[in-house]
Amino acid sequence: MQFGDLTLRAGYTYNDVDLDLPNINKLLAGIAAFGAIPGPVGDQARALANRYATRGTEMSAVSLAASYDPGRWFAMTEVVSLRAEGILSDSRSRYVTGGYRFGTVTPYVTYARTRATVPVEPGVPVPAAAPLNAGLNAALNNQFSGTQSTVTTGVRWDFMKNAALKAQYDHIRTGANSAGRLTDVRPGFVRGSNVNLFSVALDFVF
Repeated sequence: MQFGDLTLRAGYTYNDVDLDLPNINKLLAGIAAFGAIPGPVGDQARALANRYATRGTEMSAVSLAASYDPGRWFAMTEVVSLRAEGILSDSRSRYVTGGYRFGTVTPYVTYARTRATVPVEPGVPVPAAAPLNAGLNAALNNQFSGTQSTVTTGVRWDFMKNAALKAQYDHIRTGANSAGRLTDVRPGFVRGSNVNLFSVALDFVF
């Protein structure tokens, strides 16, 4: 909906996802093996393996956003609430950004934050399952906790009618035991550390 210079948006997304995670599948298969134990221990093992299954994972997201742009300056914000099943964590994300136009040059600043909700699983209550229990919690905390906050500053130059040059600096702080939203994490990366990124992009329409 648009009211003059104010624009309001709302959205809902639903996905049914099959994940290909060999290490997680192997971990869950080990937990499921304890399902052969009669009684509550077996029941708990089967329930745990099913809870974090990587096939048929349901995800849904609700987003609310607003932007105000009277011409010389602009401001916008958005909040996204993600609900997920299985190995994926729930999260709440938000950002606020603003900028001012000096002719064809627009400096801007953004603050964004994502906080994931990661459960702590007691696991299968037998000593032989202790390594699997530890592995499951490590996977939940280290691989699927996308908590981070980012401060961004940048400048955009619309040097042609159909082209713009943008330079941007991001300072990213990942959450404790988290790699944030980074996907291709190298073995030497320290989870919970800071990341600095400088990028230059050329946007054009043809």
